[in-house]
Amino acid sequence: MTDRPTFDPPPTIVRAIERFATRYELTDRESAVLHLIFRGLKNESISEQLKISRPTVRFHTRNLHYKTNTSDIVDLVLKLWYEYSDHTPNSQGPN
Repeated sequence: MTDRPTFDPPPTIVRAIERFATRYELTDRESAVLHLIFRGLKNESISEQLKISRPTVRFHTRNLHYKTNTSDIVDLVLKLWYEYSDHTPNSQGPN
């Protein structure tokens, strides 16, 4: 299975992930999974990188959703983005 191209998140995103992990009391493994999700990896590649089974990746991902009250990966990424980025939504909408 081929993943999308991955990228190394900029330091600001790495720090945001670390603050997010602290706030939601993520384990080291859950935090590692979250970092790899942000790099664009899918479960199969995450399991290879961390040398754990795919069901274990799914277990950690479910824990991430439970602890952060999110329903899917997109929801999780958006929650982190809005809580810890410098992004300020434009309240007036597009011009």
